[in-house]
Amino acid sequence: MEDILYCSYKEKSEGPIDETIPSSENCYIVIQAFFDSGKVAVEKQDYPITYGGLYFVNGADKYRIDSENHGNYLQNKIVISKELIDNVAECLECSDVIDEIFSTGRGFHLPLEHYKTVDNLFKRILSAYNSKSGFSKALFVSGFLQLLNYAVYAKEK
Repeated sequence: MEDILYCSYKEKSEGPIDETIPSSENCYIVIQAFFDSGKVAVEKQDYPITYGGLYFVNGADKYRIDSENHGNYLQNKIVISKELIDNVAECLECSDVIDEIFSTGRGFHLPLEHYKTVDNLFKRILSAYNSKSGFSKALFVSGFLQLLNYAVYAKEK
């Protein structure tokens, strides 16, 4: 699954996460934050941290996560190949939606009331990532598309 660059569930982090060098122009990043104060800055756009909230970042962008708790915090995170998702989006005729969610220089923040549902989705995505099944990549991408569906639904509201 070389198209899936990184996947973590309830990863512990300390201090600010400072991606001042873009991860890669060839990836998309989705983060679910499990702390409730601070901000996520994507290039020049700041988003408040909301417990369980989702953050969609284009890998070409610099981003920084500052927690006001100054301690350990948890996050779920996926870094996936832009080419893979763009190819899937083209097949599904939704490339414009992907471009809007992962627009360069802005990112997208989605506060969630029912964050546990998304947390469980991340758990299933990680299970697919760790699986040796021949269908695991399809399951992973399916889960990723479900995460994107939350963003699409919020944008259409």
